[in-house]
Amino acid sequence: MKALVFSESAKSALKIVQKPAINKSEMLLKVKACAICGTDIKLDRGSSTKLTKHGIKNMTFPRITGHEFAGVIEETGSDVTGFKSGERVNVSPVIPCMDCRFCRAGHKEMCDNKIIIGFDIDGGFAEYVRIPEIAIRSGCVHRMADDTGFEEATFVEPLAVVLNSQEITGVKPQDSILIIGAGPVGLLQIQAARNTGVSKIMVADISEERLNFAGKFGAGLLIDNKTDNLVGRVTRETNGDGVDVVLICASAKALFSESLKLAAKLGRINYFAGLSKNDSNVEIDANLVHYNELSITGTSDSTPEQNRRAMEMINSKKIDAKSLITHRFSLEKYYDGLEIARQGKAIKVVINF
Repeated sequence: MKALVFSESAKSALKIVQKPAINKSEMLLKVKACAICGTDIKLDRGSSTKLTKHGIKNMTFPRITGHEFAGVIEETGSDVTGFKSGERVNVSPVIPCMDCRFCRAGHKEMCDNKIIIGFDIDGGFAEYVRIPEIAIRSGCVHRMADDTGFEEATFVEPLAVVLNSQEITGVKPQDSILIIGAGPVGLLQIQAARNTGVSKIMVADISEERLNFAGKFGAGLLIDNKTDNLVGRVTRETNGDGVDVVLICASAKALFSESLKLAAKLGRINYFAGLSKNDSNVEIDANLVHYNELSITGTSDSTPEQNRRAMEMINSKKIDAKSLITHRFSLEKYYDGLEIARQGKAIKVVINF
């Protein structure tokens, strides 16, 4: 089969490799679509000899990458129940062990022993991908509606992480929200917040095109962070109060410190984006946290349950994922798609099979 194989960080090639074999407790998925995300760009840049995923474990090579994918079940092992060949599914890439203290406490995204498809085992930039028993058993396989496209289903994983961030932050209908970064994650944040009933949504970005997308998805105030002073604008728009929730979905280091000046008293700040592990220390004004009783949280992954709800939201058309896809390529043109994503010319690039 054809696959994108990394021999080490920043060294990849399209190759013909052996089609995966499955045992009696696994399934084989024929991939129909796999999306390019920011992590794929970082890996191709080769920021480290061994890319650390969420600071938990090192990626090993050779590795077929790709973790936002959907397809058709090609084959199921004899012991697999509840699924059959021909079903259209999305697979959550973060597979919890179901047994560690975090899994038992309900925080499966924090699993000490999690397996990540596309990092710890081979992923979706290939014609076929093996789905291990633990993924099936832990509820990581989700059926698509008949009218949900494979491209749309690639958004389940990022949407699930968005849901996690808004749950951690405690987003409520009466909140005012500032979303910094209008890429695919920021645009999903808008839609998820609106599904919760939030109406007061501000979005900041340096791209006029992305801000236009944010406006189409329901953001009430668009802030060009390239020409406008973000703190000053938010202060004026809120009569000096600040916003209830700040969601940082852009990896600009200054924003992590600046966010404290944007939050209202009792405000909640979520570090959705990450920073380079070699440059991740930021200055925090402890007095702002202290006197305003601010809460700062982070979001890294999601649970199978959040992925299931994300799939349901896309199936029911509560989330418009299709409109976020701006570029489509075949696997043979993967590097063309990667370059467009790297240059920031796309909202979302999807590889079709």
